[in-house]
Amino acid sequence: FKHPRYDQINMFNDIAIFKLVSPVELNEYIQIACLPNMHVFDYPGVKNIPVYAAGWGHLEHGGESPVNLNNVRLTLYENEYCNN
Repeated sequence: FKHPRYDQINMFNDIAIFKLVSPVELNEYIQIACLPNMHVFDYPGVKNIPVYAAGWGHLEHGGESPVNLNNVRLTLYENEYCNN
């Protein structure tokens, strides 16, 4: 299912959910992704923790989209940290 407000030009909302026709066995490559409750504003509720982002987005301004899926480790900070 494609995001209803996906913007192909700007790549906004470039997320999709796949519904599988049959079960899969979890392994080191196939894992469950937890989605937050849509009514929870402050997810996950724990601050200053490592999180990961993954995608095929541009690796540099104006660059091409990569062929391979990339990921990066980030730190999730409290909103107050970013507001200062």
